[in-house]
Amino acid sequence: MNAHYEIEGAGKPLVYLLPAFGQVTMRSFGPIAGHRTITIAPQVDEHPPSIERFAEQVTRVVQELGISKADFLGQSYGGAIATMIALRRPDLVDRVATYGATFGPPGEAHDTRMLRFDAPPTATLPAGHTVCCRLG
Repeated sequence: MNAHYEIEGAGKPLVYLLPAFGQVTMRSFGPIAGHRTITIAPQVDEHPPSIERFAEQVTRVVQELGISKADFLGQSYGGAIATMIALRRPDLVDRVATYGATFGPPGEAHDTRMLRFDAPPTATLPAGHTVCCRLG
């Protein structure tokens, strides 16, 4: 199991975990002042993808880089991975921040009312178009 990663900047390690199917070149920010940013994209292999398997991949990368403790920032699915690492390997984690992440069974992690749209989103929506959902 390999994970692709890129390192930018200098300073305290910040491990940035991409959303599902993200690529290292897709990161949404540049180097963060005072941090050595390690952007990691876990890779799907012959086994079914899971948060646990991806957390193991990221943990191996962190250890191979000789990082004893780091901050973790996870976006969407990457946030669930960062949370799993914090739960299973707190010795490697200083701080964790997630953005757009959910953690738990879909019935508990998502408010199903948010999935009812006035108009369902489509691949052909014009750029900048927003779709409104209704809660009731």
